[in-house]
Amino acid sequence: MRGHHKGEVYELAEYLGVTKSIIKKAPSADLWSGQSDEADLGYTYKELDKALKLYVEDRLSKEEIVEMGCDKDMLDMIIERIFLNQFKRKMPLIAKLTSRTINHDFNYPRDIRL
Repeated sequence: MRGHHKGEVYELAEYLGVTKSIIKKAPSADLWSGQSDEADLGYTYKELDKALKLYVEDRLSKEEIVEMGCDKDMLDMIIERIFLNQFKRKMPLIAKLTSRTINHDFNYPRDIRL
């Protein structure tokens, strides 16, 4: 789920009654047997979620987050990935085939009232 922390996704899954075997399965891209996202990253999702929340949602500085006990190397990795993946948070360019493009220059107050 884009925009949500893993812990929130697990909470939602519990609330919705998703099978425990699915919820308890270690997150993995399953590219090879025994692969684990947490092992590949070197940190648990609980640690990553905490740092992400402090940095992205609470907008604390790197220094403040490290002072709160978060691992500096982990935080540096998170921040680097945030910037490297910025392109994923932008809408792709759309070829303009007519004089109006939906959600670009085809949003007028008169259209909303239709």
